[in-house]
Amino acid sequence: MKNKEKTCLALGAIENENISDVAITNLSEDYVDVSVKLALLTVLAGYLEKDKIKVNSGKFINKYFLNSFLSFILNDKRAAPRKFRIDVSFDRREKYKPLKSSEKYDLLLAFSGGADSTAGLLCALDKKFKVKPVYVGFGQKNEKEEIVYVKKILKKLNIKPLIIKIDINKYIDQDWKRWKLGIIPARNYLFAAIAGSILSRSNRKKLKIWICAHKEEINPIHTDKSLRFFKSASKILSALYNKEISVSTPFMNITKPEILAYWHKKWEKKYDLTVNETVSCYFGNNCGVCKACINRAVVFICAGIKIENFKINPFLDKKNLILTSYINSFKSLHTERKLDFVYALNEQRNILPIKLKRFLDINYKKYQKKINKRIKFIRSINNI
Repeated sequence: MKNKEKTCLALGAIENENISDVAITNLSEDYVDVSVKLALLTVLAGYLEKDKIKVNSGKFINKYFLNSFLSFILNDKRAAPRKFRIDVSFDRREKYKPLKSSEKYDLLLAFSGGADSTAGLLCALDKKFKVKPVYVGFGQKNEKEEIVYVKKILKKLNIKPLIIKIDINKYIDQDWKRWKLGIIPARNYLFAAIAGSILSRSNRKKLKIWICAHKEEINPIHTDKSLRFFKSASKILSALYNKEISVSTPFMNITKPEILAYWHKKWEKKYDLTVNETVSCYFGNNCGVCKACINRAVVFICAGIKIENFKINPFLDKKNLILTSYINSFKSLHTERKLDFVYALNEQRNILPIKLKRFLDINYKKYQKKINKRIKFIRSINNI
């Protein structure tokens, strides 16, 4: 599977511009099949803001289904710079040929060293799956830091990581001026495609790919964590490889505070691994000022975990993200997220800026009974 030398492949074309300068490390050319090529070209089409994709491989599934699905993924309402209308074609130079089964994994896990993916790994170990955690780096801002955490966590669990690097630096929106929040377009679809290619060599009949979204994320706004994404990706990979491949999450019906509360209660001692040993930061250093750090701090507090290792306490709101993002969208949040947010603010009342204290004074009294019930439920969670 591994190939420590970089491989540059002719993937196809985007709007008649040939794409042959994408270098891939630790994934041999045999694994870069039609599905992986299409997924890579979709990522690049997102960055280039183009719609026409031509894949240097044979067709493998209904074109109209693919066009609709890939357009849906790229049209992330939070981050996409424009509306995409993807049009896929194949040059039919080759047909997909099943390769000899040799792997023994029944589950590949998208692993970043973050709280969600690490919880997914611990859940897989609990369920006795033959699991392989896979990290895919794109040269994003936090890649180096993420890899450090990936290696530390997996070393502690005595698991060898598969770290795949894809060099698309020349395409990435490094300043996040077009694709907002540091979101990599179609990232989860690319992971699913790579995982599917690896799992296609497994001698198991029923195979799983986990992308560890939690209940609050599984909606059409998060296009590559939505129900449509999971169902369609499963259909695509199963059809291509003629195997039963399920793309899913183990946390479909459970919120992040509930996951981490369970971890704090059950997995900390069992695996000698705390939630604070993970990283969830757009810059990879627990900066305390990005939205990922704010989300992490809210969840930790609700789960009864001390917020540690932040360079700056997120509730100081140094960049006014809580004020401009959370407060402005508060009414549209699901009830659970509203309650979690207000509870966390109240727990950090002493350091809040004045405007956040005013917001808290109004809303804590309004939701206090529901908040108490919600926190009691989170802390009592005993099953995942």
